[in-house]
Amino acid sequence: MEPWSVVAEYPYTGEPFGLVFNDDSTFTEAEYIARQLLATFRLTGLYIPSASQDNTEGHYLFLFTIEPETLPRMGTIWAFDAQDAELRLNVLASDGTLFMPASG
Repeated sequence: MEPWSVVAEYPYTGEPFGLVFNDDSTFTEAEYIARQLLATFRLTGLYIPSASQDNTEGHYLFLFTIEPETLPRMGTIWAFDAQDAELRLNVLASDGTLFMPASG
């Protein structure tokens, strides 16, 4: 199983960030999943803090659907706060690049 990802540059620092997936998708399947995720994501408002309880940094949960399925799937993205999570997902949607290492 090869991981694949959707990556972009963070607008304020130029540092790369992204979402990583570990599944058996072909390039075509990965592209379809990424497009569906980035077109349908919805932040839940919930997050898993990465430090103290008073810290807004953490993994923000989002839901997305992949047609023709109707049941939502869940993912996370690390961010400084909820607004940053929204920014990161929007940047991935507008400027993200699918990266899939060559197999074999």
